[in-house]
Parts: sequence; C-alpha cells; structure tokens
Amino acid sequence: MKQIGIIGWRGMVGSVLLDRMREERDFDLIAPTFFSTSQAGAAGPQLSTGTAKVQDANDILWHTSTGKREGDPFSSEWCLGRWF
Repeated sequence: MKQIGIIGWRGMVGSVLLDRMREERDFDLIAPTFFSTSQAGAAGPQLSTGTAKVQDANDILWHTSTGKREGDPFSSEWCLGRWF
C-alpha cells in the first residue's frame, strides 16, 4: 500500500478533495498521513480506515528536503501532496 503525506487538507480546496476521495473510496487504496503546522497532535479527518493523529508538517517538510534521518519513520520515498 502506498504511503501518502497530505498537507493543506483543512482548507476549502483540500476539504473538497477529501470528500471526493471518500466518495471514490480512494483511502482504501492508500495509507494517508495528514500533516499540519498548527494542528499537530490533533485528531485527523474521519476515514473508513479510522482516525489518526495529525503529524507536524515542519517535520515532513524537513524530511523531503534532506532525506531520511537515522531511525526516522519518514523517508524521501514518501509521496507528498500539497493542496492550497
């Protein structure tokens, strides 16, 4: 299953995208991780697969620019989507 990091999911465009992805059952095909700079640690959006805590967007932005750190669960192989 492909791991996908999503930033910008709480805004108008991002929320429409999430609704469409729910309707199309896209979340059954991916393992999403939601990131935010202001909501890290809060509950993420409700999906058919459950709800996970929102991760700190500052961490994923660091990882995509520098690659994987020793012992870090996030790697540069992650696909990062940005919807503003």
